This record gives sequence, C-alpha cells and structure tokens, in this order.
Amino acid sequence: MGDLYSDDLLRLADAPDKPDFDDTAFFDAAGMVYNAGGFDASQLSTPEARRLIAETLKQINRAISSGVSYEVPETVRHALENNAFIFSGFKAYHTLREVGLSLTTDTGEIKPFEQFRRDVEKVNNQYNHNYLYAEYNHAVGASLMAERWQKIEADGDKYDLQYRTAMDDRVREDHAILHNLSLYIVIIFLIFKSIVLLLCTKYVRFR
Repeated sequence: MGDLYSDDLLRLADAPDKPDFDDTAFFDAAGMVYNAGGFDASQLSTPEARRLIAETLKQINRAISSGVSYEVPETVRHALENNAFIFSGFKAYHTLREVGLSLTTDTGEIKPFEQFRRDVEKVNNQYNHNYLYAEYNHAVGASLMAERWQKIEADGDKYDLQYRTAMDDRVREDHAILHNLSLYIVIIFLIFKSIVLLLCTKYVRFR
C-alpha cells in the first residue's frame, strides 16, 4: 500500500485525467463533526457522512467503469463495486477522524469555525484530491487486471502461470526459491486460497 501513496504518484495529482470530487460533500460532513463537537463511528450513518461515502464511491466506480468492458461477467463487476463501497466507507471514517482531530487547539479548546475550516481544507486536499487520485488510478489498474484474469481463468488449464521475481538483493529467500515455478491456474488458485485461509486463521488467533 505504500507504493499506492508514494510521493512520485501523488505529485501527479495535477494531471488532467483525474477524479472530479465534489468538495461540498466533505465540507458538509466536516461541519456536521464541528457542530457535534467531535467525531465517532456512529456519525457515519448521518446524511452528511453518507453523502461523503457516496461521493468517494462515485469516483471509484468511474475508475472501475473505465477499466472493465461490458463483456465482463456481472459477478466480476459486482465484486469490484462492492469492494469500492467498503473502501469508501473505511476512507470516510479515517477522513472524518482527521477532521475530528482538527477540531481543538493544542490546549483542548474548540477552534473558531473559520480557523477550523482553514485547517480541514488541508485534510480535504490530502484525502480527496491527492490520495483519491492515487486510489482512482489503482482502481483502474485493478479493474483491468480483474478483466484480464477472468479471461485467463476462462481458458482453464490451457495455459500455465509462472512466478518470477526480480532476483535482486531485495527478494526474500522464501520468494526466491519459487522463481520460475510454473503451475496450472487451478492449482495456483487453490494454493492462494489456502494461504489466505491460513493467514486469516492466524490473525483471528492472535488478536
């Protein structure tokens, strides 16, 4: 995820091909947080927060639509759009949490509204312009790869997939031993599914 928000990519946020976020969705939600005297997760159900989620979702869905064709099965498109919805909700939470942290001065007093609004403009620029540009491009790329993978999967075992690394000093040993390993698509999918299940089990166990 660090690469997604790398400085090189974020500097591209002034490029012409970028999402067109409606800033009023953010500032209405920020005003709601100010009037409430702080932010907590329950406020995600307010009309202002829901509009913020919807605005982010609209931009990400635009990226998905530009990355997948009409020939893609509806299940693939639905999975991408469902992930976008979940992401938009999590992002709204973190964005408004930053807004809540901008509410008070260093001494703990509530800032005058005009000072608060100036401060949260930085949050808006970071989350809804710089970060969103990176997220938009990532969604386009992920959609293109999802469509490509669906076509590969449709061919069944007609082709093998080969794992390759950069074979430089940054490749971990457990990855290096898999270099040039070729397997049927179905086998790779089953291995990946087993690894994900194992990681999820460890995560639940050690929480």
